[in-house]
Amino acid sequence: MVQMCSLCVLCLAACFLGVCANRVHFASSRTSDIVGGPVSYKNLASAKASSIKKSIDVVVSFGTPTQTATLTRGTGVNKDAFKNLLWQEPDSLGLTTTDRYYIDKYTGRFDYSRNVGVVLRGIVPFTTSEDSANKYEEQNDHAKLTLEVLKWAVGFGTAINKLPVPQTMRPLWRGAWESKNQIQAYMGLLQAGGQSSVPWFQPLSSDQSYAPTFLQEKYAPPDCKDTGCIKTDHSFPVLYEFHTAVAKDLTEWNPKESEFMLLPNTAFKVRSVEKIINDKLLEMDNRALVAWLERGDHRHLDPKDDRIFGPWPLLAKKVKEKNWSGAQFIKEYDSGHFTINGPYDYHWKYLANLNINEDDFPYDLQSQLTLALRNRYKLPPVKPEKYASVAANTVPFYYKIIQEDGRF
Repeated sequence: MVQMCSLCVLCLAACFLGVCANRVHFASSRTSDIVGGPVSYKNLASAKASSIKKSIDVVVSFGTPTQTATLTRGTGVNKDAFKNLLWQEPDSLGLTTTDRYYIDKYTGRFDYSRNVGVVLRGIVPFTTSEDSANKYEEQNDHAKLTLEVLKWAVGFGTAINKLPVPQTMRPLWRGAWESKNQIQAYMGLLQAGGQSSVPWFQPLSSDQSYAPTFLQEKYAPPDCKDTGCIKTDHSFPVLYEFHTAVAKDLTEWNPKESEFMLLPNTAFKVRSVEKIINDKLLEMDNRALVAWLERGDHRHLDPKDDRIFGPWPLLAKKVKEKNWSGAQFIKEYDSGHFTINGPYDYHWKYLANLNINEDDFPYDLQSQLTLALRNRYKLPPVKPEKYASVAANTVPFYYKIIQEDGRF
């Protein structure tokens, strides 16, 4: 059985395409013919689809009057493909065995959910030859597979609609990487008082410490990883905070992630968009940096480790003399070492540039400083892939976007 966190599924779904699943592109060249007001999502169960000749593009038609959406491959996410569907249809009949099947097969795994996320993003689904993990019956024909995936999405949506409707607003979180254009779009909505929605399912977590996991560099879009997504102004980590009374509780099925689910096209008002410096030292002037070095209460990154580090009075004195800011100190500290007498005679550049003899700042003090610096970030530590018990979330900054149910 293939198991994976639901929030990971969002990234993997479209990273298969070379684009990040959480990035939304406003592509006017993509086709979505909308006629009249919103129609029920259940119309997708009886949709028709056909492949366009000489390509793998798929045209889907559904609803009355007939609406169409064109699914393509390789041109990014089409936010408009299924934006005219109404998914909020609460049902108090209670879950059936079939409903539980859909929820069980969707949460914490990607063999069904990946193609659901892909199709609702206006992208042609993956056949078995293109993604051996998927469990759909159709293995070759993209049009037939699209219809199978849409029927599956309807089944999952029906099950989610049968879960109890929350009675009160609550905060939920989600971590993602977004393009510069998408962040600017949120800023525009904030200024204009507009609403935001996406036509795909959005998994959230009630655990505030879990969502920041996905702000790590390893979850950045693959098409900018080599050059640096932040460095090239391409994409940035975003911590979403949703205040909502409509997300459905899935912790029974996925307690590890404390998972909740938003139905597609759920409208939200953007309440704030804030850029947050994650590295505390980058915000420090010389005075604040000196005070930080003179403290003797620095803790280890691992909360289970009760060691305390500092102060470093000599380092504080020299930093004050040089008038280094926190940003300058980190730049010097990260510059590495140099050698004098042979390749193994290492000396730290930051100490040399501060005119500190390493005999006066020996290895034990250097090691304590290193451990303290690892715990300088605002985002909570994350679980590494191996070796250490925890690791620092080292992105220099992130955006925090707070949204609230559009109906309130």
